[in-house]
Amino acid sequence: MAIMAVVVVVGVWVGGALSQQGGGGGQGQWGGRGGDPAQRRQRLMDGIKDRIGASDAEWEALQPKVSKVYDLAQESGIGVNTRALGRRRPQQPTAGDAEDLSAASRTKQTLEQALSEGSGDEDVTAKLAAYRKARDATRKELAAARAALKAGVSVTQEAQLVLLGLLD
Repeated sequence: MAIMAVVVVVGVWVGGALSQQGGGGGQGQWGGRGGDPAQRRQRLMDGIKDRIGASDAEWEALQPKVSKVYDLAQESGIGVNTRALGRRRPQQPTAGDAEDLSAASRTKQTLEQALSEGSGDEDVTAKLAAYRKARDATRKELAAARAALKAGVSVTQEAQLVLLGLLD
């Protein structure tokens, strides 16, 4: 019985220590799961700004372009190398975020739901076609956004953005 009490006390102490240090549960230095999305986003953008060495004036012009490329890359399933910034990959949208989802994300979610519910081939085929169409449109938009971003950066910044997966 005494051993059980010690195990419980140690478990509570370790859990509390981890949560105070930002450890455990995937919540490290960058907010992890459950952190404020706006704060995570701001840290991500700050990391990109630092990585490419943009001045405040440059970043004022580049930040909206970087944000657009980042969002479109996430939506199109391409993703971005946030590990290069010391962060984990951002969480994918959940069903509760439906009103904020892009067409590609909504159609992907619909397709995933149809698959999990064991929908028939005809339904899955229709949802797959809709997802592909939305994803392709997002990829075209991404190509245009990347071109706009590339036009506004130096060669060194372009190289850093390529390493981050924001540019090809």
